[in-house]
Amino acid sequence: MKDLNKVFILILNSLILFTFTACSNFKDTSSKRGENKVINIEGFASDNYLEAVAREFEKNNPGIKINIKEHLPKNRKDLDKKAYDESKDKFTRSINTELMAGGGPDIILCDSWRLPYQEYINKGLLVDLNKLIENDREFNKDEYYMNIFKGIEYREGLYTLPTDIDFGLLRGAKDIKVDDKNWTWEDFYDLGKNKNENDYVVEYSSTRVFAAIFGDTYEDFVNENKKSVNFDSEEFINLLKYSKKISDDKVILSPSEKSKYPKANIYFENEIYYETSVASKELLAKYDDKRIYREPSGNGKVNFRPGHSYAMNNNSKNKDIAWKFMKFLISSEMQSSPNNYLLPVNKIAFEEKIKKEHNEYIKDIEKDELDKDKAINTFDEITEIKRERMLNANKYVHSNRVINDIVFKEIETYFSGKKSAEEVAKNIQKKVLMYLNEQY
Repeated sequence: MKDLNKVFILILNSLILFTFTACSNFKDTSSKRGENKVINIEGFASDNYLEAVAREFEKNNPGIKINIKEHLPKNRKDLDKKAYDESKDKFTRSINTELMAGGGPDIILCDSWRLPYQEYINKGLLVDLNKLIENDREFNKDEYYMNIFKGIEYREGLYTLPTDIDFGLLRGAKDIKVDDKNWTWEDFYDLGKNKNENDYVVEYSSTRVFAAIFGDTYEDFVNENKKSVNFDSEEFINLLKYSKKISDDKVILSPSEKSKYPKANIYFENEIYYETSVASKELLAKYDDKRIYREPSGNGKVNFRPGHSYAMNNNSKNKDIAWKFMKFLISSEMQSSPNNYLLPVNKIAFEEKIKKEHNEYIKDIEKDELDKDKAINTFDEITEIKRERMLNANKYVHSNRVINDIVFKEIETYFSGKKSAEEVAKNIQKKVLMYLNEQY
């Protein structure tokens, strides 16, 4: 019996020791019991939407604190370009250092022009959100424009979660004969071949045209995974020449030159994605005998740009809470908020925003005694274009900020006449290859 008691005591001591060891290995992210769990979000600049979502999330989840850190100085309105760029570079260096050291915020407010997030993905520093979506029974894919999530994937994974998007639209006379669902930049040039002397297709610079086409076709010239580039190719040289020729042939009119041509008749104007948010009187004035056109595509896809997107740090010790917050960012409740100015990725919120805008629009029409049928038709036409774009948006071309900086700095020497297209292409090829070899 005594031996049996000894065995029992020995087992009990072992269990106590095991329990103590297990507890000591558990890492509580709060420094003391009873303190809030903290989710850290870091970005170059915060906005009203993120702040509103954070406060509402805290309200709905007592015991969780959302801490937002931004790097853009509070006196942002007084910053010149140099100071702004310095703040941007400081932010990039800070995030790079934190992530490489195994730290960093739980959630990163991403911007492809400011953060080299592809490098983070290649080094396994970001979470593939597709895996979280697939394992989350509460996540209802039918509520979202999943085509947009698919379109922003990188290396077959969803590493950045867009909350809103926009895309290129143009406004022009209703009688312009173009198939804007399928037209290319070659069609765009052809439109200006037989125009009158004072006619211009659009108010763009050569750099703006280049940016649009290069943005669509970036992956034809850069493969970061293979460390290969194709800037000295005939295709890239032709892109440079086309972007200059379209200006030289007066198909487009640069904004900096517009004052020299007071009689200029411009076919298209840039359109803004939230146009239906303006007062009905202003909207009708803008669309008197005009309609919305889609911008030409350089790759046959329906291209879009994320307004804001978020990534989860693989180093985060609070992935479950971070994911809960990211889902809240794209919930219909928050995406319907007036603080969300762009086009929401949540289908319910998108339709809710359209409904709210429509109701406000009707009130304006009645107040200003406008032509109701004409006003509603105008609103509906714009809405249908946006709805069609949202349903079919399928391509976001990932680009690298450093590579873009190299490219856009070099092409100006061609557009200004200092260097030939071939010289510029070779310089870009050399500099981008050097950058890729240093980074990977």
